[in-house]
Amino acid sequence: MIFLALRCDSLTVTGNTRPTLYKPSSTDEFVLPQDGDILEYITLDPAFLLADKVCGFPIYLYHPGRDRFVLFKSDGTKISQDTLEILSKGGRRPVFVPRANSYELNHYLSENLTKIVEDPNVQVEEKTQKFHTMAQMVMKSLFESPPDMDSFLVTSKNVSDSIAMLLTTEPQAILLLNNLRSYDYYTYSHSMNVCVLSVGLFQEIQKKCTPDHVRDLSRGVLLHDIGKCDIPTELTNKRGPLSEAEWEIMRSHTTKGFQRLMDDSEMTDDTRYVALYHHEAVDGSGYPTGKKNDQLPLTSRICKVVDVYDALTSKRSYKDGMTPFEALQIMTKEMKSKLDQDILKEFVLFLQKMGKLRVRRAG
Repeated sequence: MIFLALRCDSLTVTGNTRPTLYKPSSTDEFVLPQDGDILEYITLDPAFLLADKVCGFPIYLYHPGRDRFVLFKSDGTKISQDTLEILSKGGRRPVFVPRANSYELNHYLSENLTKIVEDPNVQVEEKTQKFHTMAQMVMKSLFESPPDMDSFLVTSKNVSDSIAMLLTTEPQAILLLNNLRSYDYYTYSHSMNVCVLSVGLFQEIQKKCTPDHVRDLSRGVLLHDIGKCDIPTELTNKRGPLSEAEWEIMRSHTTKGFQRLMDDSEMTDDTRYVALYHHEAVDGSGYPTGKKNDQLPLTSRICKVVDVYDALTSKRSYKDGMTPFEALQIMTKEMKSKLDQDILKEFVLFLQKMGKLRVRRAG
């Protein structure tokens, strides 16, 4: 479910007066507001709401007969299982959350990711699809409308922890998530793609890695581009090549991201260094420090390989994405001195394992 913003004639609360709550019935006509309305609401699939959990945001429904949005649940209240079932009768009825409550909504959704992963009654295919949609939704909101940094870090930690849990408890999920991979390059989708592939590759290389190691890596890689929140959007979204002056600004996102992560005392050094070092090169020609080879942590070298691969295979505003084969040819030939070739070989085998390409071994 994608964020859709729609106009409303909002109910107002003055003094001690409370608006009348709208209680839908199973026979209500299912109609959505007309397109082109003012962007004031986020459309939410009620499948992402949990029964008997307090919502820290108000929820509205669209009433077609009155052509307006009406209050369904006040903030701080719970939704019963019976009410959720009513919303699903006759085709799932979307609910609407004011954009002013986007942070509360996304924090709520990020907390629900763990519930999805832990639900034993949901098949892994459905679980992965639902997880991917919700996680993308949360990350999109965080990067496009970032809250204060403390809130950003708390919410993103919920996402990264749940990714780590999903990939360690449901090994099949790595293949399913890769099949759901977005090939349109946005910071939030790129961060998700790189996180999933990096965690999968790390588990292949470090067979005895602990869940704590996986959580640390997933958190660092999910936030490897957090410094782009401090880069003007006209540069991150620019069509065509950047000037040298613009590149200087763009390259600063590594140090800006590292500085942001220094405020989180729960992070390990390796987690922070992923943000700082993911544009370094093993021959020392990268930025911002020029470190090389084993001076760079394994996690940073893994992120570098996957980051380049995802960037090459993703569609940009100024170019189409390459095929996996084309991208890997560039990475093994033109970028041979820049990337850790041992990790790249493991990555090729990892992609082969997921059925993304065939590898013919010499001899």
